[in-house]
Amino acid sequence: MTGNFRPGLLFLKLLFISLVLLSFVPAFAQGTTDRPVPGSYIIIDSVTVTGNKLTKPYIIFREINFSAGDTVVADMLDPLMERNRSNILNTSLFNSVEIHIRHIDSVHVSVNIFLAERWYVWPKPLFELADRNFNVWWQTKEIARTNYGLDLAMNNCRGRNETLRLTYRIGYSQKYALSYTIPYLSKNMSGGVSFSCSYITGHETSYKTYDNKLLFYNDPSRYTRSEYAYAVKYSSRAGIYNRHYLALEYKSNIIADSIARLNPDYFFRGRTSQQYVSFSYLFKRDMRDYIAYPLKGYYYDFEVMKKGFGFPFENIDLMHVVASYKQYWQLSKRWYFASMLKTKLSGPAPQPYFNERGLGYGSDYVRSYEYYVVDGENFLLMKSNLKYELISPHVIRTRLIPLEKFRTVPYTYYINFFFDAGYVWESRHALYSTNTLTNSILPGVGVGIDYVTYYSMVFRAEYAINKFLEHDIFLHLSIPI
Repeated sequence: MTGNFRPGLLFLKLLFISLVLLSFVPAFAQGTTDRPVPGSYIIIDSVTVTGNKLTKPYIIFREINFSAGDTVVADMLDPLMERNRSNILNTSLFNSVEIHIRHIDSVHVSVNIFLAERWYVWPKPLFELADRNFNVWWQTKEIARTNYGLDLAMNNCRGRNETLRLTYRIGYSQKYALSYTIPYLSKNMSGGVSFSCSYITGHETSYKTYDNKLLFYNDPSRYTRSEYAYAVKYSSRAGIYNRHYLALEYKSNIIADSIARLNPDYFFRGRTSQQYVSFSYLFKRDMRDYIAYPLKGYYYDFEVMKKGFGFPFENIDLMHVVASYKQYWQLSKRWYFASMLKTKLSGPAPQPYFNERGLGYGSDYVRSYEYYVVDGENFLLMKSNLKYELISPHVIRTRLIPLEKFRTVPYTYYINFFFDAGYVWESRHALYSTNTLTNSILPGVGVGIDYVTYYSMVFRAEYAINKFLEHDIFLHLSIPI
């Protein structure tokens, strides 16, 4: 890798121009409150909600941990309102949430919640990159390595926060999927269920890792891999911040004979198919202020998954445990710090190549190693960010946009300095000696700029350096921690 790759320079220029222009736009208040007398008590007389044209009121009140008639210490009134504002925003149902407090007298207040609902139906054209991230795709810029089609997402169905999703994708790989999620089945709104089924296939398949990069096999005359998946998931939400998930899934994978010959360890023993039933349990505790781009609070999760239960059709027996912890601090008015630690333990070893995933996939990567994959049974990943709020949260309200759901445009800019590190354990390292990143410490440092706007969109441009002193500008569309 060299330092000549500069697709992000144009992106940075556009961000800078936007930053300058937006800096002249006035901020809009998130709500107004009168300051109560410290040490006194406040009684909440009433709670009203407006702006929820589709969303059922009980979906909103499910996220609020106060109600009419409650008594609150005056000093805690503002923090309580801000915490509940975050709770409602974290449903991803609203573009903006404002909580206004009106003092009726010295003791009684009324709470008014003003909402701006999102656009919930997205029959949008689908265009996505087939590679692991934009930076890998940009190395070749091959249009053939893209997927396109139609992705129909109907969020907040029936105003009950239910989601129907249909996917029709063709191009580099084909995908046909259907899912429906019902978050609340019981009267106490604690249990929910989701169903999904999918079929994925394509003419090109990554069959091996060499020099820490994926090797691909392509056959234009036939599909080289196909996958069928059927799943049902039960969710339980205790209170507001804790969630439990139980999932049962069946998967069937089939590969071409040529892939089994190129890599007999793909499914082990030169097999061309793999079938199994998996069962998993996942726990999440989420105390972040804003899920889309958190600045304060903490989050942790724990997952255990078993693949294979000895059924006659199964040819796999694996288990893994994954756990992560994330912490966010506000250091001063404009400075923030965040760190995370994530680990994966799986066994037994060795494992089929198809099931062995370390770093470099999805959000599990060390910044500055975006071009590489590091395979192994177990890994440890650490990320840290020091952020400076370049432009504080602003909201533009304009009538120039014809659709009301898009007229409220929030935006924020941050500069971030980061340090990441990772380690992947691979039991068969001697067999794959060209993959030099396994069983070694992987540090990465850099600086970047984040642009946060509506519909939970985050745009990141980062300049990063790895342990080989390779450096480049990397672009991402998600939060790093």
